[in-house]
Amino acid sequence: MVDRKTVAIKGGGRIVLGQNVHSEAKWDITQALHGEIADFRIYWNGDTWELEVRTVEEDAVAQMVEKKPKGYPIGLASWHTTADGCGEKTPQYLLTLCNEDSFTCSDGSCIKIDKRCDEQVDCLDNSDELSCEIIHVPLGYSVDLPPPSLDASSLNLMIDLDITSVRKFDLVGFMVHIDVIQRLTWRDARITYSNLKAGYFNNRAMATGEVWRPHVRIQDGTFSPTNVITRSEIFQVNREAPPLEDDDTRTGEDRLYDGAEHRIRIEEIYTVEFMCQFGLLMYPFDIQTCVFYMNITNIQDFILANGGANFTGERASLEYQLLDQQMLSLEGSRAVKICRVQGGTASSWADYLFSLQWCNFSAD
Repeated sequence: MVDRKTVAIKGGGRIVLGQNVHSEAKWDITQALHGEIADFRIYWNGDTWELEVRTVEEDAVAQMVEKKPKGYPIGLASWHTTADGCGEKTPQYLLTLCNEDSFTCSDGSCIKIDKRCDEQVDCLDNSDELSCEIIHVPLGYSVDLPPPSLDASSLNLMIDLDITSVRKFDLVGFMVHIDVIQRLTWRDARITYSNLKAGYFNNRAMATGEVWRPHVRIQDGTFSPTNVITRSEIFQVNREAPPLEDDDTRTGEDRLYDGAEHRIRIEEIYTVEFMCQFGLLMYPFDIQTCVFYMNITNIQDFILANGGANFTGERASLEYQLLDQQMLSLEGSRAVKICRVQGGTASSWADYLFSLQWCNFSAD
């Protein structure tokens, strides 16, 4: 009984071979690999491997650029084409014996697809950890345009803050410095992701100017500029749906994911230095409220989803302790809308008031 192996040619189609083929097999000059597609074969021409397809319109021939006389042309390789209708003259084709749940190393060996881009080398040629960018933007993508609406509604955008410390509380200088972890989360249907793992942490990418992101302007309580010192920022993607169907016209075997079904998040760590107009008439029996405004400047309309503000640092200082922190949405008139960000709806101007309240220990 003939052992029939299925060879997938990525960039072409699926070819069923009638030989017992494996990646370490020695070549036989008398043997050609014939597929069940009419007039298709791969054969050794005495110098290199040649792929030949005969059609009514024309004959298409491609020769493997790399000389590989000691084995079948399994794996990723460049082929030089001669047919006029083939477009690219030196495309890459992947000939693989691996099943659909596997990844083909460039040398033709197989590993589990889950090991692709897992930050551990599994292929002997390291090819499983190459080209591991998770964010792919299409031709014509504009970073100046916000993501399109998916269902004729506004963009769902989540803003949440973690204040990790009060770096400086200067009563004499009327200044407050705080350290913040800011997370902005949204979906962009124009983007395609690849090789996503479970959770945000495993799907990290360096912040890039190729992807649209909300621009946040921070002002103090008098709407004056603040000093924002960025410490770090990173893009993260949360896998929330199955991958797209495989496409054999693509050379790669990466699992692709639709941007409309997966949230992208940018996490930024920064220090914001802003002025607070302290009211010291009742000092030292006083309670101070400091605010800063966050304005999204590159989008006019969106729906705020489950945002909020948390404080994870030390609330007590030498004179004061932090009583409360909250984020409030503002109307276009900049009047405070009395509702917390959680479950609230942002105005069309996308303004937010972030309020910090301190009390002097003498006021207890």
